[in-house]
Amino acid sequence: MWTAHKFGPVQVWQSDRLAEGGGHNVALHVGDHPARVHTYRQALRRQLPQEPLWLHQVHGSRCVYAPNALYHEAADAAWSDHTCQPLAVMTADCLAVALWSERSVAVAHAGWRGLVAGVLEQTLAAMGGATQAWLSPCIGRECFEVGQEVLDAAVASDPGAESAFRPLGGGQYWADLPALAVRRLQAMHVEVINPRPPCTLCDPQRWYSHRGSGGRAGRLATLIWRDLIF
Repeated sequence: MWTAHKFGPVQVWQSDRLAEGGGHNVALHVGDHPARVHTYRQALRRQLPQEPLWLHQVHGSRCVYAPNALYHEAADAAWSDHTCQPLAVMTADCLAVALWSERSVAVAHAGWRGLVAGVLEQTLAAMGGATQAWLSPCIGRECFEVGQEVLDAAVASDPGAESAFRPLGGGQYWADLPALAVRRLQAMHVEVINPRPPCTLCDPQRWYSHRGSGGRAGRLATLIWRDLIF
């Protein structure tokens, strides 16, 4: 099913696994039957103002301008200053960040690799800045175990990021993915509506989790668009 969040003319939709019949994976690359995925995407399309822009996500920092983008173009973020143009990213433990200002909207796929690569900075630069952000469900700070290389990469691009890591011993850490994103967003003067989103690993009945499924999870979707105001 979908949960709709409305912020003035801005719509942010988040999928989960609670729909009748279960599942409702939106990804074509995870081993699900393509016809089933297309059926669900078509059902979603009937609820939207137009076909959403789906990206080929690569854990990078590239942000595309949706009106000129290709379907499934390799990128991890998209932005638009057109009304009624849904933008989508898929996640299953990574974070999706929906962003908006008075003139534009954007969505970014922001796992730790994307964050340290600068996906949020690239997206905000492309859209000319944002005033508010909404964070999707993602793996939580008590569940995201990472190695020294993740801490080193985060601190290399944000010296204060060490505060988002808690030592476990043996060169392992709990990483707070939302906190890493919030640090970067606040540094760019973006208000985060929900800095503590639900943990995908803690609630496998509702959310897809890559780690929780041993790498066999479907994908959730986060969509954003701006309604036409008459």
